[in-house]
Amino acid sequence: MKDPYAIPINSRILRFTGSLPALLDQAIDGQPLYLHARNDLTELAGIVSLGAAIHDEAEGEFLFPEDGLCISLREVEAIHAVSLDHNGNPSLSLEVAMDGEPRRLTLLATPEINGMKQFAVGIAGQPSEILVMEEYVSWKKGFTRIPMVCPCCKEAQEKRSLLAEHNPLVAIFRNAIDNRTSLRCEFLSSGLNFSSWIEPARLRITNSKIELICENGTAMLQVDAARCHLLTIKRQTIDGERVTQIGIHDSLAHRHMTLSAKGWDKAAVWGQFFPKP
Repeated sequence: MKDPYAIPINSRILRFTGSLPALLDQAIDGQPLYLHARNDLTELAGIVSLGAAIHDEAEGEFLFPEDGLCISLREVEAIHAVSLDHNGNPSLSLEVAMDGEPRRLTLLATPEINGMKQFAVGIAGQPSEILVMEEYVSWKKGFTRIPMVCPCCKEAQEKRSLLAEHNPLVAIFRNAIDNRTSLRCEFLSSGLNFSSWIEPARLRITNSKIELICENGTAMLQVDAARCHLLTIKRQTIDGERVTQIGIHDSLAHRHMTLSAKGWDKAAVWGQFFPKP
């Protein structure tokens, strides 16, 4: 079985000792990056050219308001840079650790996305310490929080995993693909909010993971059907515009992602895919 914590032997790892705002101010410079946010139930990723940032010291937040990204600095526990080379395909990523997730937010640069130079130069100028692979792997194992579930909930998760194809989100996503319905995705977690639009084009189901991918591959969302305990659907009016919203919740009713589409008509159509009481 493949070790989920393993890192290629030719990787290089830095642990930053300075502040995240100072690091991002130097490394980003308006260039496109692949942002990937993760929580216990969902993932949201996309290529984003981060614009002007706001450091709200009173609230302890670092925000990119035009790009839908808000980071709670109080929740940041560690920041690493990981430089990899997979068979001549280099990449450089910043990994922001929060609340038992070593990669709550990843900011990735590759030659295909942005050339990497400014990103690498900005990172190199920040205070850091070098880690060897064994140190980083050991830290990740110790830091990672595995959600605890009772025997009844575990059994329910196993059933939902086997029936991932029947999760209402699958039918909703297929409907969105067929009708070219744009989805506004809002990722929610302790310390991090990230919002992005997805133009649905492809649906993939692997084990319990339901994945929706945009046509050009620049954005995706993923939902773990095993941990998806509750879906809600409602009509909302936001800034004078009618929208249909779907909430994705865990077994404690915590919302991990909200999906929104323009118009109230989607509520009637998508509501048909929900189990009848």
